[in-house]
Amino acid sequence: MDNTRVPEYDIIKHLMNKNFRKHRKSIIAITQDPKQIDELRKNPFVYKAFLKPVGLREVYECAEEAATEKAMRRDEQVIKERINKQLDILSFNFSYNGTKFLSEVIYEIYTHKNKFYDNLSKDVYPIIAERHGKTVNTIKCDITQATKVMFYDCREEVIMKYFNYKYPVKPRVKELIFTVVNKI
Repeated sequence: MDNTRVPEYDIIKHLMNKNFRKHRKSIIAITQDPKQIDELRKNPFVYKAFLKPVGLREVYECAEEAATEKAMRRDEQVIKERINKQLDILSFNFSYNGTKFLSEVIYEIYTHKNKFYDNLSKDVYPIIAERHGKTVNTIKCDITQATKVMFYDCREEVIMKYFNYKYPVKPRVKELIFTVVNKI
C-alpha cells in the first residue's frame, strides 16, 4: 500500500476534528462507492453527495445552490448581530428569555418588511411561541418583563436619545420593536 496517497475524505475528517462550524454544509462530495453515499449525506459538512457518474451541469447547479444558501445564512447572521447590538445599546440582559424572544420578534418583522404587523399577539408572537413550545402569553409577558428591566438598567440619557424623548419614559414594546427595526 502506498503511504503517500491522501485518503479520500481527509478534508471532511479535518473539519469534523476542528469543528469548523462555518464550513457546515459546504462540501459537494462525489464518490463511486455506493456504501459511502449515505454516510456522506449524513455528514454535517457535506451539502450534497453524488454517486459517479455525475454530470458537470448537475454539480455546477448544486454549487450555485449551496453558495446562495450560504449567503442567505450569512445575511441572517449579520441581521441578528445588528439587532442584538441595538438591544445591547439599551442594556437588555441576554440571559433573559424575554430578550431572546424580543430579538427573534424583531428579526421576524425586519425580514418580512412588506407585511403589516398590526397585532403582535396575533401576527408575530405565535411564530415565536411555536418555535419554542411556549404560549403566546408567555412570549408577550417575557418580552414585557425584559423591557421593564431594560428601562431600569439603561441610563436615562441613552433611552431619551435612542427614542428621541424629551424625558425618560419606558417605551411600549411595539414602539421599541419598530424603533430597533428602523435603526438596523
